[in-house]
Amino acid sequence: MNKTVKKLLILLPIIILLLFFILFSRFSSRISKNAPEYAGNTAGNLYNHGLLVSSGKAIYLSHPTDSYHLYQMDPTFAKATRLLEDSVEYLNADESGAYLYYSRINYKTKGKSENALDLQSSGIYRLSTARKNVTRLFADPVASLLLAGNTLLFQMRGGDGNFDLASLSCEKKDTKPTTLDTAPLLPASFYGGQLYYAGVQKDHKLYTLDPSSGKSKTAAKLDCYLPIATKAGVYFLSQAEDYALYLLPSGSTEPVRLSDHRIFTYNLSGSEAVIYFQTDEKKKSALYRFDISSRALKKIADGDFKYLNTSGDFLFFTDFREATCYLYNGKTDTLMIFAPEIS
Repeated sequence: MNKTVKKLLILLPIIILLLFFILFSRFSSRISKNAPEYAGNTAGNLYNHGLLVSSGKAIYLSHPTDSYHLYQMDPTFAKATRLLEDSVEYLNADESGAYLYYSRINYKTKGKSENALDLQSSGIYRLSTARKNVTRLFADPVASLLLAGNTLLFQMRGGDGNFDLASLSCEKKDTKPTTLDTAPLLPASFYGGQLYYAGVQKDHKLYTLDPSSGKSKTAAKLDCYLPIATKAGVYFLSQAEDYALYLLPSGSTEPVRLSDHRIFTYNLSGSEAVIYFQTDEKKKSALYRFDISSRALKKIADGDFKYLNTSGDFLFFTDFREATCYLYNGKTDTLMIFAPEIS
């Protein structure tokens, strides 16, 4: 056997291992595609800053009383693991549970992040839930963020200094955002492949937008705010009726009034059988639970609360000063201070 053949036999396993490593790296880093109608978080959560998102058997949480650092929790909220020193909001999870997308808000905190990309204190980032590595997708501050299918919809500063609605592919690297509308439309309610939003300039009608074409059309001629599209219909607050809660049933043109309270913010339970809402009624303000089927209304707590985020039967929220976090178990009707075991 000549020397050349011997060298080839020695190098062959190394070459094979190298090729295997390259192929494995490319395959493992590939971003899996979501269904076109997939939404990375619920509209109700995103209207409340997207501090919580459910993905598979895990819950991911931005912890307000811990500088909005990112935590991973079990479905019962009993145990928590801090994943990042990043301060985050508008959490979105992809369909496979392999990636989280979020808005970085490190500029709101005094502490330093351990992340190597912390030279940028804001922007859109993608986290691999398995490898825990972070990729920056957009460097500028964003006001809200929604994963719609395989597209990121978000609010960014336009040339006039106001917020525009923009889109960015979550699959491709080094792409520039596309401006879909120069109005500050809220990307939150994505249902049936369409973004549902309330008009914010000429009127407050209900509109839908197709993210692939960027074209909008009128969905209903009504006065609405914070619409949430569901199988049952579209829930919304009416500005003309002092922010009362309504439902526009599917297939109907006549909204149904659900509550006479002046509502500051609201959200649906995971099963969409219950609505949680915080009223804005001065000294009478309170947090309520409303059963959609029975129309039964129950007061959970008196006072002013915000950031109503839900997962399954659980409601997570904070007081207005963000000094205390709370967890309400809708199944057992119990309210407790949020203090999980941290590992």
